[in-house]
Amino acid sequence: MKTALLAWELGAGTGHAVALRRYAASLRRHDVRLIAVVRNYVAAQGLLDLGVAILQAPPWPGDWLSSAQRQAGSSATMGDNLAECGLMNEAAFTEVLRQWSEIIAAVRPDLVIGDYAPAAALVARGRIPMILIGNGFSLPPSEMAKFPPLHDLAPPRWDEADVLAAVNNAARSVGAQRLGRLTQLFEADARIVETFPLLDPYASERIEPVDSPALDHPPLPRRADADRILVYLAPGVAIHRDIVDALRPFAPRVHIHASELSDAERTDLTMSGAQIYDQPFALTDALSHARLTVHLGGSGVASHAIAAGVPQLIIAGHIEQELNGRALARAGLGRTIPGYDPATRISSDIVVGMLEDDALAQRAADAGADHRTLLKQTSLKNKGPLEKFERATLTLLGEKA
Repeated sequence: MKTALLAWELGAGTGHAVALRRYAASLRRHDVRLIAVVRNYVAAQGLLDLGVAILQAPPWPGDWLSSAQRQAGSSATMGDNLAECGLMNEAAFTEVLRQWSEIIAAVRPDLVIGDYAPAAALVARGRIPMILIGNGFSLPPSEMAKFPPLHDLAPPRWDEADVLAAVNNAARSVGAQRLGRLTQLFEADARIVETFPLLDPYASERIEPVDSPALDHPPLPRRADADRILVYLAPGVAIHRDIVDALRPFAPRVHIHASELSDAERTDLTMSGAQIYDQPFALTDALSHARLTVHLGGSGVASHAIAAGVPQLIIAGHIEQELNGRALARAGLGRTIPGYDPATRISSDIVVGMLEDDALAQRAADAGADHRTLLKQTSLKNKGPLEKFERATLTLLGEKA
C-alpha cells in the first residue's frame, strides 16, 4: 500500500482543515494510506472519520508571537509574510526543517500533499513526489522571479535576497535542496489552485489558469424572497467590538455562527431575536436565504457567496481576508472593513445601506449566475479541482484510476 502524507503548516483558518478532509475523502476508494501532519490538531479531527492518522506539525517561530507583534509585521509580499512567520529566524527555521526531516523519515511517504506547507515542501523537494493545494493567496505562482507587492498599505520590509539566503542556509543544514529563488517554495509536480479568478491576487502573474473552488454541493442561487443576514465569523479571530450593536437593529433577520461571541453577546443577540448556531452553516442552503452575508473574508465563504449571488460585508482580520474583500469591492459585489484596525468602527448604517442597495443585489445575482455556469461547465468536463487532484495523486503514486 502506498502512503501519502498530508501537510498543513501555516494559516489559522479552519478552511485548511476542511480542504484536507475534502481531498482525503476523494482518495477513500483507492488503496492509499493517509497520514496528516497538521497545524491545528483539534480543527483536523474530521480526518479521523476517514481513517486518517493525525500528527502535530512542527510550530513555526512566528507561532510564538503575540497578536500585537503579528499585527506589526509586514504583509506587503508573500516573501514578507513568510519572513515574519519565521524564515528570517535562521536557527529556529532550521529546527522546523529538522523536525520535518524526522517526520518524513519516519512516515516514509510515497507522496507529499501540502496545504500552505512551505517547510515540508522544502524538505520533500527533489526527493518525494509532491502536490500542493491552496487558494489564490496561499499558492502563488512558482515561476515568478520574485514575489510582487500584494497591496499598497506599506512597502516591503524584507530584502527577498536576504530571505532566500537564510532559507538556503537552513536547507543546507538539513541536507535539503537549495532554492534558486524564493518562489520555488511553491513549486511542485502538481498544483491545485482553488479559487475564482476574481479572488486571485496573482491573476496578472499566473501562466497556468487557476482551478475553480471545490464546493461540497452545487451552489443554489439566492432566492427572490431572501431576507436573512447570514453572519459567519470563524473561530480564532476576536469579535469586533461593534458587531453586536451593528446587528441588533436587524436581529430578527440575523442567523449567526460565531464561536468567539461572549456569553453576554450571545444573550444580547438572542434576546433581540437573532438565531445563533453552535455549528457552522451548511452554506449551500443557508446562502440561498440570505440578502447579505457578513464574514471575515475567508476564500471558502467568499467563493460560496459569489456563486450564490449574495452581497458580502467583509470584516477582515488579516491581509488575505482584506485582499478578498478588496477584490469583491472592486467587482461591485460587496464592501470590506479593516476589522484588524483598532480605529475601525462598524455601524448599523453600513448594514442597512447594503441591505437597501438593489443595484448591489443585482450585480451579485448576475455574478452568481456567471460563476454557477463556470462551475457547471468545469464539472461537465470532469476538470474540477478534486478530479484533477485524484488524477495527479494516482499518476504520481503509479496507480491506476
